[in-house]
Amino acid sequence: MGISGVKALTFDVFGTVVDWRGSIIREGEQLGRAKGIDVDWSEFADRWRAGYAPAMARVRRTAA
Repeated sequence: MGISGVKALTFDVFGTVVDWRGSIIREGEQLGRAKGIDVDWSEFADRWRAGYAPAMARVRRTAA
């Protein structure tokens, strides 16, 4: 099949292409060093992500 037969290309951007956790930790560590902030950036990233689904649920309910 040539490219003309392709109707869609799909993939999971959030988690496959984007390293959200690693980038939050890396940037947080850099910020912490620069500003003297002592934070467990791994825990911060995990807790931030835990809030994502409830926040999106509110958006989905409002949009419906």
